[in-house]
Amino acid sequence: MRMNQKHKNDPKNKALQNLLFKMLQQKDEAKAKRALITLCDLHRRKVWFEDRLQMLMTMIAALSFLLDFEKTMAMRVTILVNMSQQPHNLK
Repeated sequence: MRMNQKHKNDPKNKALQNLLFKMLQQKDEAKAKRALITLCDLHRRKVWFEDRLQMLMTMIAALSFLLDFEKTMAMRVTILVNMSQQPHNLK
């Protein structure tokens, strides 16, 4: 049975959202990742778009940006270290 096709079922939506948010806080990475994917998908489809979910999406975007920035900087540092350790062959 599919929910929210004809009308919103707010009590069930709230219960499911609470369950997914609790799954996000678990130590089991697979469950947290699955919950995040589900929340993102429902937000993208405009099924759920409350303030709490909007805030989560904003935090995810910011973290994604910062983590990507850190990876890029770490890669640059690694390249510079490798370049400085290589012998210079001047001809």
